[in-house]
Amino acid sequence: MAPVKVLFPFAGDSIVGGSHVSALGLAAALDPERYTPVVLLHSPAGEVGELTRSFGLDFRQLENVPLMAADQTRGGKRTGLPGYLLGSLSPLIAELKASGCQIVHTNDGRMHGNW
Repeated sequence: MAPVKVLFPFAGDSIVGGSHVSALGLAAALDPERYTPVVLLHSPAGEVGELTRSFGLDFRQLENVPLMAADQTRGGKRTGLPGYLLGSLSPLIAELKASGCQIVHTNDGRMHGNW
């Protein structure tokens, strides 16, 4: 049986915190015979990309898809609910299908709301 693909999406900007460290630690520790982690960054890789590589993981990038976020959130393109439903949701679904991931693991509020 092929390993189950698990998507780990991150905003991908230069903000790195404990949620990144714990999720990437989980992704790196998954049994490769059972799971394949797929890390997805929504904007230029920055420090999150560097951290991802430090865990021995590679990543994909999905740029130019605005994410819903609070006004005080730094980095990346932001949108409200109408913009998300009209412009962001379809590319996220397409990315999920293209990646073949069967599980999505989010570990911060911004990704919980978008994925």
